[in-house]
Amino acid sequence: MKRIYFLVAIAILQITAGSFMLLGAAQPVRMSPDVLVPSGNYYHLEFGILGTGQMSGNLSELQGQSFNVLIFDDPGFASFRDGSNAVRRCSNGGDGRCRRSRSRRPGTYHVVIVDSPTRRQLQVHVDLTVWD
Repeated sequence: MKRIYFLVAIAILQITAGSFMLLGAAQPVRMSPDVLVPSGNYYHLEFGILGTGQMSGNLSELQGQSFNVLIFDDPGFASFRDGSNAVRRCSNGGDGRCRRSRSRRPGTYHVVIVDSPTRRQLQVHVDLTVWD
């Protein structure tokens, strides 16, 4: 009889721990760093989406310079690293901010910040929220 109570207690602990882990997985993840993009280089941020999640973001260059934001899935990022320009771009408004909200399929995604052709160092404030 003591074994049954022991097994029931372990089962309750596992259910409780699993519930907290599941709840934590459903919470939005917010990333808000200030990043430095060296001249002629790019900054790469990787995140995963488990379900039919979304990403919402606001990126702004602290010195008012123009920049490009590219969003890729794994094959697209591999293509970018290999030098292909077949990319999905985020529109960059005249106010130096870039906003994008898209539904995504499950997988790993990559946000890439690239300086404009003038090749100047960028100081970008990144504010992204990802949720499933």
